[in-house]
Amino acid sequence: RAAGGGMSEELYTLAELDEILREDGRSGYVGVSAIDGLIAALVAGPATVTPETWLPLIFAGRMPEAPEGSPVRRIADTIRAHYSSVEITLATRPRDYTPMFMNHLGQVIIEDWVTGFMTGFSLAPDAWMPIVLSPTRHKLRPILASNELGRSLLPELSPIELSNIQDGAHDTIGATVVELHKATRKLRRAPKPARPPKPRRRRQ
Repeated sequence: RAAGGGMSEELYTLAELDEILREDGRSGYVGVSAIDGLIAALVAGPATVTPETWLPLIFAGRMPEAPEGSPVRRIADTIRAHYSSVEITLATRPRDYTPMFMNHLGQVIIEDWVTGFMTGFSLAPDAWMPIVLSPTRHKLRPILASNELGRSLLPELSPIELSNIQDGAHDTIGATVVELHKATRKLRRAPKPARPPKPRRRRQ
């Protein structure tokens, strides 16, 4: 929920949100495809990252603080609602999960989405290291092979192999996110706080 109250009653559709973000050239805001990739990394990844950390990445480095009903508030609330939607889908209906790629003249463009995902990765690299060093890393190849930072984590693959994986990534990234979510389920569970030991009674 947005700071200072509940969510706005009227949210933008994701199509409306993308149009708003792309047309406001002065804002420095991030487009919906990159936002969706970022959210995928946050929801499916091993780390718990608070909105206070990741929302400013979308709003040109600033935490959105705006009155309820204002355009900025509606944008922030729409993004939070999308986060919740992805979270619910991956947890309860993983077969329905679909990444939001861009499409230009019939061509699927994944670069923005992957950039958003790797931005989420970079927010908690220590938490991701066990994944990168485990067999799960191989399941992430469609994402990693489509990004400069990601390719550096796949030193065993040749440039031709990386290119071939990237060429088909738009068909496999959705399943990759679902597999990642399954693999990190235990890591995302917050440990229960330890109960303080009961004081022992001294024998008299």
